[in-house]
Amino acid sequence: MNTATIEDLAYLINQAKQENLPKPIVFLGAGASKSGGVPLAAEITKDILIKYADKPNIKNLEESDKTYPTLMSCLTPFERNKLLKQYIEEAKINVTHIYLAQLIINGYVDYVLTVNFDNLMLRALALFNEFPPTYDMAILKDLTTTSFKEKSVVYLHGQHHGLWLLNTKEEMAKVNEMIPPILSSIKNQRVWIFLGYSGEDPIFQHITKLGRFDNGLYWISYNQNNPCDRVCTNLLQKDNTNAFLIKGYDSDSFMLQLNSELKLPQPAIIDTPFTSLSLTLENIVDIEDKEHFKGVKERLEIVKKDVQLAIQQFEKGEMVENRALKESIDKNLLQKEIIDEIINKNFNQTKIENIEKKSEPLKDPEIKKLLAKYYLTWASEISQKATSQNNKDLFKESFDKFSKASKLDPKNYQTFNNWAAALYDNFKIDDNNELYNEGILNCKKAAKLDDSQSDAYINWAFFLSQKAKNKNDEKLYHESIEKISLAYEREPDSQLCLIFWADNLCEIAKITKDRKFYLESLEKYEEAYILDHTNPTLFANWADTLFHFGKNDNDDKLFYESFEKFKISQSLAPKSHEIHGKWGFALAEYSKLRNKPELLEESLKLLNTAVNLGGKSYNLACLYALLNDKVNSLALLDKSLKNKDVLLSHVKNDSDWELHKDDYEFQQIISKYE
Repeated sequence: MNTATIEDLAYLINQAKQENLPKPIVFLGAGASKSGGVPLAAEITKDILIKYADKPNIKNLEESDKTYPTLMSCLTPFERNKLLKQYIEEAKINVTHIYLAQLIINGYVDYVLTVNFDNLMLRALALFNEFPPTYDMAILKDLTTTSFKEKSVVYLHGQHHGLWLLNTKEEMAKVNEMIPPILSSIKNQRVWIFLGYSGEDPIFQHITKLGRFDNGLYWISYNQNNPCDRVCTNLLQKDNTNAFLIKGYDSDSFMLQLNSELKLPQPAIIDTPFTSLSLTLENIVDIEDKEHFKGVKERLEIVKKDVQLAIQQFEKGEMVENRALKESIDKNLLQKEIIDEIINKNFNQTKIENIEKKSEPLKDPEIKKLLAKYYLTWASEISQKATSQNNKDLFKESFDKFSKASKLDPKNYQTFNNWAAALYDNFKIDDNNELYNEGILNCKKAAKLDDSQSDAYINWAFFLSQKAKNKNDEKLYHESIEKISLAYEREPDSQLCLIFWADNLCEIAKITKDRKFYLESLEKYEEAYILDHTNPTLFANWADTLFHFGKNDNDDKLFYESFEKFKISQSLAPKSHEIHGKWGFALAEYSKLRNKPELLEESLKLLNTAVNLGGKSYNLACLYALLNDKVNSLALLDKSLKNKDVLLSHVKNDSDWELHKDDYEFQQIISKYE
């Protein structure tokens, strides 16, 4: 599965804009409207089962048949429209649609295709006085490509107020002939962006038949979750589609970040609402100066003057004599300034210190919280760079920023949790008790501030497990499991918790040689598999545990099961250096155990691939050492120690270096890093 970043996507969107190329297509699913109050299909299903519990054709359904399309088909068209109308009337315009509207208006997007029934996209555009061409596939017939205008909104399942809403399988079949030619006509030379879409409706099959997306298809999954198996198998993992997965965002945060990456200002309705209102008022025709219109004309003029005064006072901070009002406006302007800096990630010490000085006489707790958020966001950005570069100085700089954030807002859970996570990333490459103790302390503070969250317990477990690994300490692994179990109690659908739990059980099994821990570990991987069949990390770690279990029991069957899991993992993530590295290491170990030197060539290939993909060099160095290739092994060992990819204590105790431990050049490298 190919992955991409939001920066990659922003580059393509900017390129299309600058070179006057066809602009992207944004495809919206139910997740795009969720934060606006429009429920997802699963929530609508529950609602139907409650509201229409006594309806005979629903009451008599088997449990397995109580799906969204089936339940919708049990309702009359009137009942369906009434149900959906209520949701849409209560919905509010969300961040996704406001920022997408700005992209459309500024010429960054050509088409919005949606499987939703709501009017949030049209309402968002109306905030900008934009009223786009709108097409309803449920009622249109013989639509020609020439009438399919750019900057339009296309309802693939119909609109909530239309004659038809496509909910049942029979209704959705209405558009089967119309959709393919429309999609084909607009597809070429455009980037496709899928946002908030599950891919679990009939429209998806038409997407998969469009062939290769030459300008790229970008599927935005929900936070760190993988899309459903159907999407992964039929699109993202399919060869020659040029499709990419972007993870780490919900719909709103994605649009917010994309706006920032495109260097666009905040939408006028949010940034300068009174100016936006003024522009709307200017669209009203001048009222004739006749007696029976006089009152209306005067009222309109008063409103326009009030709005202009509001612009001066609240947007520019000018011409205000009332001290309390002036102070209120100053606070609002300062808050807006800080928020803009956070959103655009404009981190500058001199500038933020000037803002802090301006805020001191105001003594406003909300401004202090925003300043804390500024430092927290800044600290997180620096710590990410520090982690990618293994840079000690950057880690220290990030810790200073976290500390500043914690003093400004000592009750912010996220500050202490993120600080702990950054300390852990540093601790992984520097076995330092000060880092460990400070990390545990921040985990405790975060958990005390909000005991319902799982993240603090996960970070706590990570620290204990890493310490256990460094000291080969069974007791610490058990303590780590205790903390990850607390995290799992708080987040019972977390596959991460189950995988990490299983990994720790495997480490205990390796120390104790007790096969019961291997069996418990495999049970946890099975539980994790139920939650998600497509996670390559799950299969890689599962394979690793099976391999060590095989070593423990001297069982070739377990070895072969391990290699099968590695194959699955590699097929799910063919460009993962971690997977190639683990598999290559396992093959090298198996070659030694079974005296099969022919396998070392395959192992060497996998480990070289891992390094070429950006992985660490230590295992490859060890393999060259086993092959008695002194030049390559020592060069890669030096690189590994220089980059802090491995602890010196581990190298000294590693049996792979037995052939070289008395070698002068080996000893020189060891001395260099002592």
